[in-house]
Amino acid sequence: LTESILGLEFEISMSSFFQTNPSSAERLYSLAVQYATDGQSPETVYMDLFCGTGTIAQVLASRTTSTVVGVDIVNSAIENAVASARKNGLNNVKFIAADAGKFLYEHPEYLGAIDCVMLDPPRAGIAPKTLQKVITLDAQRIVYISCNPATQARDTEALILAGYQLKKISLCDQFPHTSHIESIALFDKPLIL
Repeated sequence: LTESILGLEFEISMSSFFQTNPSSAERLYSLAVQYATDGQSPETVYMDLFCGTGTIAQVLASRTTSTVVGVDIVNSAIENAVASARKNGLNNVKFIAADAGKFLYEHPEYLGAIDCVMLDPPRAGIAPKTLQKVITLDAQRIVYISCNPATQARDTEALILAGYQLKKISLCDQFPHTSHIESIALFDKPLIL
């Protein structure tokens, strides 16, 4: 399948995750990218963990000249992301097939090199050990998208204990006529002078 969001086309295979409501996803992704890029420099390096078919990473890459790295465990999703990025003419984004929890062990070159992490985990949230690994990236900014505010609240507590401040949170009705809601939170680390 091919789906279009915010002027970009995305290849989607059967085992790849893609938002169920593309019209609402456009609002969701626009807000997430705004949170990520607000006040950032062109040298900022972004990482999109749990990137699926690379939609957020590609929307971000299309709005900045910065480097964007997408990571997901599903090989077919990464293959879709690579094909879509090529089709969309995006040269500042790359995708890596890896488990988010094991990623830093396999790619230590990213420790301390990522300025902003985008998180869009499954409904169960981020495994506590994986969240601790995200924290060790020591990114200045984390944008956390969640389809389950309860697990996002749990993970928010861990981020605050690690020194992050919750700066903004917004809701997006990605699932009309249900009790579910998508939320986007911006966390920032205070600069120490």
